[in-house]
Amino acid sequence: ASGVNEAVVIAKGADGDKRLIGYVTARPGHTVDADALKAGLKQRLPEYMVPSVLMVLEALPLNANGKVDRKALPEADPREAEAKDFVAPRDALEMQLARIWEDLLGLRSVGVRTSFFELGGHSLLAVRMVAAVRERLGQSLPLSVLFQQPTLEHLAKVLREEAQDWTPLVLLEKGAPGHRPLFFVHPGGGNVLAYGELARRLGPSQPVYGLQSRGLDGRPVAESVEEMAALYLEAVRSVQPQGPYLLGGWSMGGVVAY
Repeated sequence: ASGVNEAVVIAKGADGDKRLIGYVTARPGHTVDADALKAGLKQRLPEYMVPSVLMVLEALPLNANGKVDRKALPEADPREAEAKDFVAPRDALEMQLARIWEDLLGLRSVGVRTSFFELGGHSLLAVRMVAAVRERLGQSLPLSVLFQQPTLEHLAKVLREEAQDWTPLVLLEKGAPGHRPLFFVHPGGGNVLAYGELARRLGPSQPVYGLQSRGLDGRPVAESVEEMAALYLEAVRSVQPQGPYLLGGWSMGGVVAY
């Protein structure tokens, strides 16, 4: 870049968990925009070769021999790059992916539109991430997808498209058109068989759906009430886009519905 005077890129971190950090200085009378510089690098380099963080320094630290003292370079936090445009996970799948990223990257929170590599990810962590998705979600994610568009938002989109055949919704009573449906959340066992008789007794005009647990088909179960609620709300909205909603549940189902 025209405003850059000196630049150095180093790999920081333990073996197998190294992240690229870039340091630049500006030419006299010039300034360097780190975001613009990174955007330019992304146009010329693969995502995994672009530094997680670029830091603009007044001068590079030198040792007694006049060479760059790499140990004296300041530490960089990849979370700083994300804070500017943070978008939190918005549904159950994005929450699960975010938890995987947080565990791998050692972060407290990640946004859905920030690059995996900008947060400090690299090729080895990418392989571990794909393995974690397979283990926790029961779905296969091609590694190539991560290198093409490495955002949590895009990965969730790919996984949804691969899992369109599954839904927590179980139609218990079709009901009559124009009637607001009633949704029952499963109790602790995960299935909605307990609501079958109740659905019939509500009459033939009342539409009734059950919301069953994802674990019944071998997929990993949701890890919290909030995660369940987000997953089931997404399913409810596929039937009824706008509220208010009629929700119910017995035992654990009542907690989730509430």
